[in-house]
Amino acid sequence: MQLQQRKAEIDLLELRVVVVTFETPQYAKAYVDETEFHWPMLIDESRLLYRAYGMDRGSLLAIWSPQYWGVYFKLMARGQVK
Repeated sequence: MQLQQRKAEIDLLELRVVVVTFETPQYAKAYVDETEFHWPMLIDESRLLYRAYGMDRGSLLAIWSPQYWGVYFKLMARGQVK
């Protein structure tokens, strides 16, 4: 959603955005339909592209660390995360 909130800025910069997700095609389509997503979305269920760019799976501690919970709580308080 942060990306979509900054769409006007991105358009002014004439950037090309492509989103990569590892979700299933059905989930990705539902997301696009629900949010009126504006950019092309590539589906990488096998995460080959992620690995090619060095974005391996994070450890459980890295994903659920207290540092990130603070960020999530702030975003939730602002209504930016559901």
